[in-house]
Amino acid sequence: MSAIDTYDPDDGTALRELPRFRLEYLFDDERRPTEVTVFPAESGDLATNWITIDESHAVPLEDVR
Repeated sequence: MSAIDTYDPDDGTALRELPRFRLEYLFDDERRPTEVTVFPAESGDLATNWITIDESHAVPLEDVR
């Protein structure tokens, strides 16, 4: 789904099944990281499918739930 796709909240398909995908990550510096970048493992298109955050604001994904 794109951010510009139309969405019909009454069609009954909204949150029936949540998407599942594997994530990978990279640090800006392995020894003293200051940023972490997270992206889908299967994407192949890193031009638009990533997010970077300062190390001080990052939390383990298992703690997000």
